[in-house]
Amino acid sequence: MAQLQIAYLPRRGTEERWRRLCQDVAELCPEQFAALCQQAGITRVQVRLLQLLHSELLLVAVQMQEPQQTPERPALHLGKVKAMMGVYG
Repeated sequence: MAQLQIAYLPRRGTEERWRRLCQDVAELCPEQFAALCQQAGITRVQVRLLQLLHSELLLVAVQMQEPQQTPERPALHLGKVKAMMGVYG
């Protein structure tokens, strides 16, 4: 099992877009997101948006299968991701 952790400081003024993106993925398209994760070999995703003193911090943790265990190694199905999240681009 491999793990990727990302810490990102959103630019000022984009925090609301990040909040909406996280909420929309969780609420509006969970089936598509789950299918996309399964195709990419992602077994767990955890996203947190933390309020700091003068900004916010976006923390993303992703657990994945080892590359040789992944059923299909897509090039991240970029078209699907863009279509699913086109509102935010």
